[in-house]
Amino acid sequence: MRAIVVFSLILIVVPALADTPTPNALICEIASGTEAAVRETEHQPVEPKAMSFVIAAIDYAQGTAQLIGAAGAVPLALIKGNSSVSFVEVTNYGNVTLTTVFPDPNSKTEFSVVHSRHMAGFAGAVVSQWLGHCQGRW
Repeated sequence: MRAIVVFSLILIVVPALADTPTPNALICEIASGTEAAVRETEHQPVEPKAMSFVIAAIDYAQGTAQLIGAAGAVPLALIKGNSSVSFVEVTNYGNVTLTTVFPDPNSKTEFSVVHSRHMAGFAGAVVSQWLGHCQGRW
């Protein structure tokens, strides 16, 4: 069984959302971004692909959540803060992904999301940063 250690930072409190319950799931669609393969000292651009994932079972009291994507599901830990929600995943290989969700001041159900990955493997390192939106589910 593959052990994955995951940390999360979750920060949601915006005046527009102060009286609204925080979502227990986020359905995220990522459409644009940038990605590069790191080879020695040169960065080689890689064509990014759109992606989607769900952050489910968000439990603010217990500090836990679950990321569900094309490759399966992984547990997340979370920390609440003031103006955004960030999930950090650290794999057993030491790779890190960071997903930060920001409330949309014009919507109580829509969120902006930034997803960053720092992946290293036998073929080298690949880093990426993606932008998109999430819909909250209660």
